[in-house]
Amino acid sequence: MKRNKKIHFNALLQFINLTRKEIDQCAEAKAYLAGCVLIGAMTEYINFYLC
Repeated sequence: MKRNKKIHFNALLQFINLTRKEIDQCAEAKAYLAGCVLIGAMTEYINFYLC
């Protein structure tokens, strides 16, 4: 069974870039736990978006 899901790569890349900036801010503030949570959320979103 195929999914009829249109993938908008520009939106995905925009989300990744925004999240990456926030992760860098967490690292600068030494908020490592918050950075790990963001990495997990970003990974989950990418997996959901592409699958």
